[in-house]
Amino acid sequence: MIYATLGDTKELLSHDIQTALSLPINHISAYALMIEEGTAFENRPQMSSEQLSLTKWIFKEIQKHGFSQYEISNFGSYQSLHNLGYWQYKDYIGAGAGAVGKLGLTRFYPLTDIEAYISDPLSIRQEILTREDKRLEQIFLGLRSVVGVDQDILNAQERQKAEILLNENKIVLKNNILYNTDYLLADEIALFLTS
Repeated sequence: MIYATLGDTKELLSHDIQTALSLPINHISAYALMIEEGTAFENRPQMSSEQLSLTKWIFKEIQKHGFSQYEISNFGSYQSLHNLGYWQYKDYIGAGAGAVGKLGLTRFYPLTDIEAYISDPLSIRQEILTREDKRLEQIFLGLRSVVGVDQDILNAQERQKAEILLNENKIVLKNNILYNTDYLLADEIALFLTS
């Protein structure tokens, strides 16, 4: 489901949610439309602050129907094993034009242009990640999902900042794992911890 488009209202979005729920589904992804630089949409009017405020309302509406939020944009009666693999920093294969793969601390980027990929599917750029890259990504990904962040990967300064967030009830600690209580603040919390 894509929302935060021009003209979105609670009535229209409620209809979209009801239509989705009328199908035999057990998972919903809800993504706000993002206007990317360099696209045809870039010069169109931006969404209003009223449309931005629909996000929390949409999330509550989806949850009212028994779909648990387990990541910023994903709700379901189960957790996607596919997505959980990314958030748990597991290895994965990317097959096809632009499909990124990861093995250990190496990411693999095939060509994104489909014709170029068909002509040369083995042309793959590699990115070698450092252990620090991995650690920071685990913090950012963990705070965006039910995976959370193992407190043991935090450095001393990050642990002090985590204490501040715990005292302000922005995150919770269970079994040595820090969990975010508001996924919409995930990036801000991660930046606060790591900067």
